[in-house]
Amino acid sequence: MSKSYWDSNRKKRNEGPRFNFFIIFLIIIFSFALCLGAYMLKENWDEIGIGKEISSETPVVSTTETTTPATTQTSETTVTTTETTSQTIANPIPKTDPVDPTYFENCVFIGDSISAGFSAYGFIPEKNVYASIGMNIDKINTQTMPIMLKDSDDASTYSIREMTVIDALKISRPDTIYIMLGSNGIAWLTNSYMIERYQVFVDSIKAELPDTDIYIMSIPPVTVNREAPDNPNGQILNSNIDAYNSELLEFANNNGFYFIDVNTCLKGNDGKLPTEWAGRDGMHFNRDTYNIVINYILSHTVKDE
Repeated sequence: MSKSYWDSNRKKRNEGPRFNFFIIFLIIIFSFALCLGAYMLKENWDEIGIGKEISSETPVVSTTETTTPATTQTSETTVTTTETTSQTIANPIPKTDPVDPTYFENCVFIGDSISAGFSAYGFIPEKNVYASIGMNIDKINTQTMPIMLKDSDDASTYSIREMTVIDALKISRPDTIYIMLGSNGIAWLTNSYMIERYQVFVDSIKAELPDTDIYIMSIPPVTVNREAPDNPNGQILNSNIDAYNSELLEFANNNGFYFIDVNTCLKGNDGKLPTEWAGRDGMHFNRDTYNIVINYILSHTVKDE
């Protein structure tokens, strides 16, 4: 045999094992890659929970985290609703179906000589009116006045006692209170001072009678003659009355009280109290005017649901 034959066969024998080794190497690499891929895929499945049951020991953090903010939000919404409700009173109280005059049996009217006229003319029993001549918001917290009260809780008799309005309210404990103060003082006290004293007064009432309904009444207008600079009883301007009543309305809204606008119901076309409705001083009412005010109150009430 020639040398070329042996050389050729030697090359074939040498190439054969080398080729087989390369195939085996590729198979090993491919197998390793498959195993590695399967392992990585399993890890990913375990991480996202696929094919894995949630045991009772598995913490569900998202449920706890979601519940807490939701509860807090509900609480905040409730508080906001409560605060809004206390400020959503439709003031001044709009016209309603009139209630029966027996409604006044559990009411008390607080004020000056204008309010005293409710009982003087027989529209409201004397025992339901805590008012006196010359009373104003500056004196209402401390000054005594004659007030008719029951002799005892179970008594049917009444007697006059000298005491402050607050002390009388502690005894009578009415369902509803109407306050009309400011006509005495409008000519010389500032609005801010009167509102400040008003706040002290109603805070004292709320402390003793938290469940009692409180109506703040606007003070009435005066006649054109009472506005004259040379009026012998003293000049009172309707513009000052209107400004004070506006602050009273804001005061009622801020405190969650009802506001009843008797001022508007008593104004004539000129924005003043008609002369024929007033007494000679241009400030107090005649009997027919009290009847107008009484009917206005009865048709501007808030009924409990």
